[in-house]
Amino acid sequence: MLKKLLISALIAASAIFATSCKKDDGQIVPVDITVSAEEVIIDSIPAGPVQITLKSNRPWSVDIQVENPWGDENANWITVDPIEGGQTEGQVITLTAQKNVTDSINYERTVRVYFRTDKQIFASVRVYQKGVTKPNAWVYKSVKELRDIAKDLDRNSTDAIDITEQWKVKGIVISNSQAVSNKNLFIQDTTAGILLYTEAYNNFEFGDEVEVKLKGGNIKYFHQLLQFTPENSAMVSATGHKEGEPEATLVENGEDFVKGIFESMYVKMTAQVVSSDLEKTMADSPKIETEDGASFLMYTRNSDNAPSWSTQKVPQGAGVVYGICNSYNGVYQLVPQREKDFAEMTGARFTGKPEVTTGEAQLSDDMESAQLSGSFVYQGEVSDITEVGFYWKK
Repeated sequence: MLKKLLISALIAASAIFATSCKKDDGQIVPVDITVSAEEVIIDSIPAGPVQITLKSNRPWSVDIQVENPWGDENANWITVDPIEGGQTEGQVITLTAQKNVTDSINYERTVRVYFRTDKQIFASVRVYQKGVTKPNAWVYKSVKELRDIAKDLDRNSTDAIDITEQWKVKGIVISNSQAVSNKNLFIQDTTAGILLYTEAYNNFEFGDEVEVKLKGGNIKYFHQLLQFTPENSAMVSATGHKEGEPEATLVENGEDFVKGIFESMYVKMTAQVVSSDLEKTMADSPKIETEDGASFLMYTRNSDNAPSWSTQKVPQGAGVVYGICNSYNGVYQLVPQREKDFAEMTGARFTGKPEVTTGEAQLSDDMESAQLSGSFVYQGEVSDITEVGFYWKK
């Protein structure tokens, strides 16, 4: 008589990897920063300063970015006080705007005030001052605002939302035509990332600054990944090249990565190739793991247009790895864009997530004993196993 057995393995938890702040007892404290308002509207002749409240468990500093200057390329009409601070349960922030009234036409203007921590996690408030709406003006939207347009779309549907407003987005190119199709262009700003699909091949490079006109285009899900398709390739234009590297958002918890929190963003994390994939090449798209036990593919194209590093043996150690948080049919994977994105994976390996395979067992005729016909494959330290066993029932 053959019976399937349910195999259970209780594995001791390994140390959680994170760069969040820690208390003296070693407890991990996630970064928590919030602001009491998402948007502040100020009259063209302000009635007075506006106050909001900031809470943060990390030191913070102010960063102001202009959204729709229309000839006014700076934000000297708005002051923020204070501009930095430490941990706080309720810091009062004062926003003071100048008059937006002169003898000439004064257009409405907008800035976004960021309160940034040293862990690349921030809160922000959009400050809008009334004025004259510029005729036929193209209004800037953030990438997050573009993504928010699709918040009611079904990921499993191919329904599209057409954009009829004169909106545009600025972003940094974070993809490389070696690593992704050159009809695909991933961009990000300080708020989020998104995939652009261009009908014609594009020649943008990693780190290029681009401006995308949204009117006439549409946004939809393709294989459960959100993408924006402009009306034509001419709606995407280069405006410069970023000095230094595009900013990589730190993934502190691998479980957040597999949930899609960082979809279409350029990220970095500490990881290693799982033990069972160490003999593979990059073109085999090995599985990698983080110290909190999350695992997912590190994808490399293996077609005729495969990148130059595709034939390399996978990294043998643990270390910081960079790439785009991409998705195919709802399964998230890390896609390195350059050979240097995985060059730091040379350090000492951590224990990693144990791998256990299960099999069937053959019961004796009297059902008093059982003999395993399968085998366990364990890729980790024996000291991490607190209990391994099986049970059966009639």
